[in-house]
Amino acid sequence: MSRIGPSGTIGRAQIRDMQIGNRTQIFIGRSVASTPGSVREDVLVWVRRRYHQVDGYQEMATILEERRVLLLRGLAGTGRFTTGLHLLDRVTSTGIFRVDGKKIVSDLGKGDFPKKTAGYVSELSRHDAISLSEETLDKLRDVMEEQSAFCVLISDNDTRDLAVLGGYAMAYEPPNSAALLRKHTAEGCWPTIRRTSNNG
Repeated sequence: MSRIGPSGTIGRAQIRDMQIGNRTQIFIGRSVASTPGSVREDVLVWVRRRYHQVDGYQEMATILEERRVLLLRGLAGTGRFTTGLHLLDRVTSTGIFRVDGKKIVSDLGKGDFPKKTAGYVSELSRHDAISLSEETLDKLRDVMEEQSAFCVLISDNDTRDLAVLGGYAMAYEPPNSAALLRKHTAEGCWPTIRRTSNNG
């Protein structure tokens, strides 16, 4: 309890569903570690079966195919990472790997992307995302071309116009929640919905 009313804090937890007042929120997804390493095949199979295309998906795919680097900029928890995996899965069969976002903007080298023809994905911190420039993305593209690889970067929104990032970036909007729920239920992923009365 706080001076302004009931409150609660949740730390180090994965919330699958919750109710606040008379609203029920349903969270459907699969967590993927953000630490460097490979993305398991079973995770990619899950994404292939349940992914629902977001607005602008085809344009995202075109940027990735033509430039080998794509920056998805949007709100956390809206499926940016899943979209990145799905896009990379389209263009590579070698595997997908998570990489350290800090190295991408500060000390980029070919050694950070050892697998040729692979896909790479990285979630950037707010600080690293703000440090991105067209020149940094050009350098990353050069490394991707040398490795015949592809890279999707994930970042939060910032105040800069997307145009300053040289055509590599797209604004990411979450998928339609009703359509996403239909897709998941069609694949046999039935979420748990907890409802409680206002009387407890």
